[in-house]
Amino acid sequence: MKSGTFFPLHPLERRALGETRAFVGWCLGARLRALLLCGGRARGDPEPDADLEVVAVVEGDAEPTAELRVEEEDLRDALAELIEPLNQTLAFALVTEAHLATCRGHPLCASARRDGRPL
Repeated sequence: MKSGTFFPLHPLERRALGETRAFVGWCLGARLRALLLCGGRARGDPEPDADLEVVAVVEGDAEPTAELRVEEEDLRDALAELIEPLNQTLAFALVTEAHLATCRGHPLCASARRDGRPL
């Protein structure tokens, strides 16, 4: 994960990501450890049709539970509505701290570890 928050974003993307940060923070409360922008937007080289890639990291040691998966799906649905005015697709994952460090085969986890930037 990279530090700092400089990445060139359209003002509408900045606003949507700010609203995303506020909403996810409200939903997850003190459990939220990090909210990361990933992929091309985090690196500053997004493709024109790239998804908004966001990973929420919550406290925890274990693999995600069924309860966490339901929460992830609910958040993904709500966030998709929030960014709908941008005409973009959201790629969202909700993972525990331990799972982020060890997960294999999940493209958003790999992207978050490689180039995630805090929102």
